[in-house]
Amino acid sequence: MNRLSFKKTRKYLILPLLVLPLLLVNVSCIPADEADVIESLLDNVESLGGEMSLVTKDGRIITINVSQEPTTAANNEEEGPGEDGNPEKPENKDNDNYSELSDYLPTLNCIEDVFKTLGVWETAEILRDQGLTWAHIAEELDYNADTMYAALQTIIQNQLHQAEAEGLINQDQYEYKVGLYGEKAMKWVNKIFAGEANEDTPELSNYLPTLNSIEDVFRTLGVWESADVLYDELQNWAHVADELGYGMDSMYAALRTIIEARLHEAKMLGLISYEQYEYKVNHYSEKALNWINEIF
Repeated sequence: MNRLSFKKTRKYLILPLLVLPLLLVNVSCIPADEADVIESLLDNVESLGGEMSLVTKDGRIITINVSQEPTTAANNEEEGPGEDGNPEKPENKDNDNYSELSDYLPTLNCIEDVFKTLGVWETAEILRDQGLTWAHIAEELDYNADTMYAALQTIIQNQLHQAEAEGLINQDQYEYKVGLYGEKAMKWVNKIFAGEANEDTPELSNYLPTLNSIEDVFRTLGVWESADVLYDELQNWAHVADELGYGMDSMYAALRTIIEARLHEAKMLGLISYEQYEYKVNHYSEKALNWINEIF
């Protein structure tokens, strides 16, 4: 076996280490540049099992193991899996693929938003400039109150369904928001077809139940005249209720139905919001229950 000599300088220290492997490869494959020579040797060493042997001046044999590992920068280029085993979403919200819930929520804050949501705002604006009322504009665009509301409801459901599919809301939130935006849509549809005159605008007080006394319970149930006569005879509200066919549970159920019906109508007219509807139903139901307990 030929002996290799070492030089003290780094240049001449590297070259002897490369000579022996060079004998194992085709000379025509060796690039002229020194860096290319080293890379070529490493490639050939890997193909031979990742080892090369050298003989020092004093006759010792040195075996060098060669392996390749990806750099830290290369490792960081790929997204690691999240806790659920799926790739983590990038924190950069400027990414074109990043979705936010606001991208899917309908905008229904005014009459103009109704026509924008329907995709006919440009035509509606031109007709408005010509002096047409919103109701006439809707008719020109082939909408009546029912078809306009149905079209809006379809758009609302489709947009929120996409948000649910993206994982931005769950099923309960989907149902809640469909109801919420459906009520908003109905509010503005009613305003469009009710005209712009304020004299016929309904008042919320006309739809709020009156439950400030025991007498109000029977008035709300629509049986006050009979109850008044029976009370003069029996002098006991529980007996009056029983004579009229009411127990505690049936009386509460009847009052709850009336309360919900009145407040639902107020909600449909845009006098209260969806959240206010739920609050007021519970509020007036509690008042009803208090008076029922007094009666029985």
